[in-house]
Amino acid sequence: SITIKTLSICWILFLIVSFLSKSLFGELPQQKIVITIRNSEINKEIIEVFLWTIIISPILEEIFFRKIMYSTLKFYSAPIISMLCSSLIFSLVHSNLQSFSLLFILGVTLCLIFEKTNSIIYPIILHSLFNFIMIIFIINS
Repeated sequence: SITIKTLSICWILFLIVSFLSKSLFGELPQQKIVITIRNSEINKEIIEVFLWTIIISPILEEIFFRKIMYSTLKFYSAPIISMLCSSLIFSLVHSNLQSFSLLFILGVTLCLIFEKTNSIIYPIILHSLFNFIMIIFIINS
């Protein structure tokens, strides 16, 4: 597809520019953010949590709960009933009574977005953003 071709071309250009830059200018001082990341206490476990929470889980959950479950339920029932049922199951699966209502509202919102856009991409992005914000709240609490 065009996206894969574009990404491939971009990566090749990035590599060429990086090689030329290093050849012409040698080793330049690192950016402050690079130094901070290298010197931080970030370990593999934290990176895995971020990867699973912000990327993998939202993709898998949205494909299952919105694309498969909601769409299937909607085939047999009214959209509102399908939204409520898939959101209820979405909330229950997370096994957290304290966040049940928040997850239920999130599930309904994600169904509405899926219904409105007819695309799974937007619910995935919102789900990822939601998880990212929750992680930030957890870190700062």
